[in-house]
Amino acid sequence: MNCSKGNSEMALACLCNSSIENLTKTYGYRQTKPIVDGYSFSFYPPAAIEKGKYNQNLTLMLRNNDYEHPLCFQVPDMNSTDALSK
Repeated sequence: MNCSKGNSEMALACLCNSSIENLTKTYGYRQTKPIVDGYSFSFYPPAAIEKGKYNQNLTLMLRNNDYEHPLCFQVPDMNSTDALSK
């Protein structure tokens, strides 16, 4: 979409003026998004796997998050601290 990453005001204006088609094509369809409190994934996990940017010595990695799953469809930006305090 060629929105500038250097200036947040310009990037926001660019995103606000983008079409829904461009936004959904760029973001892609994701039912949920990765959420780890206090940590940010450097790559969207399926894209990292596709590009081979992961620790290939791991055969399987699983984790359960009991606090966010029921809320992630209604409030995707809520973290477990917010969920427990509501």
